[in-house]
Amino acid sequence: MKILFVGATGSIGSEVLEQCLARPEITSVVAFSRRELPSDVSTNPKLQVIIKKDFSNWPQGVLEPHADAEAMVWMMGTYTADEDVLLKYPLAFQHAFLNVLKTSPGAKFRDIHLSGRFVVQDQERSLWFLPAQRKIKGRFENEALAFAAENASIWKTFSVKPAAVVTKKTWGGSFFSAVLGDRLSIKADALGAFVARLAVRPDEESGVIWNHRMAVEGKEALEHVRKATSNSSG
Repeated sequence: MKILFVGATGSIGSEVLEQCLARPEITSVVAFSRRELPSDVSTNPKLQVIIKKDFSNWPQGVLEPHADAEAMVWMMGTYTADEDVLLKYPLAFQHAFLNVLKTSPGAKFRDIHLSGRFVVQDQERSLWFLPAQRKIKGRFENEALAFAAENASIWKTFSVKPAAVVTKKTWGGSFFSAVLGDRLSIKADALGAFVARLAVRPDEESGVIWNHRMAVEGKEALEHVRKATSNSSG
């Protein structure tokens, strides 16, 4: 199956991409990126990189060759209250790609977005820290889930909400994970393995997915991929 990917150059997105490429069922990944990816990734035969500078505009000619994709993994993020990145860009993709899918009879699509444990959908709630970022992301969740409900015959939306994500670059990552446990932290490879499995499972219903489930099932998915890789090489 083919999936689309945005956010491959980020510290979390790069590890999620690695796990998507490792998933046996995923045979093709089309990554839209502002810049080239590292050579150790870009040479993967499963991966096609399309350089895209403007994520607010998705011409049909860019998307139509990928109407056979079954999922989007959207890992683009920012530490600022950038409404373009957090809200406008992903919504622009949704509306543009839905128009493409409507020309493909029987199309089914899963849209997976990186959110966060502290993101809030309630726009009236008083927040003590990072209120703008958390509410903008919450607005996107509201709009994306409503979009999926309106187009349920074609579209499903998943908002994955990890707590503390431990990447390869996180100092003292193993200790950090051990102290916080599966409810308050998740390793980026486990998050990626969970997202990759979610991308290939058409039976999941739209909705919000929290850290503990992803941490537990992500570890299981990592083991599944390891065994599949071991069996194929052996």
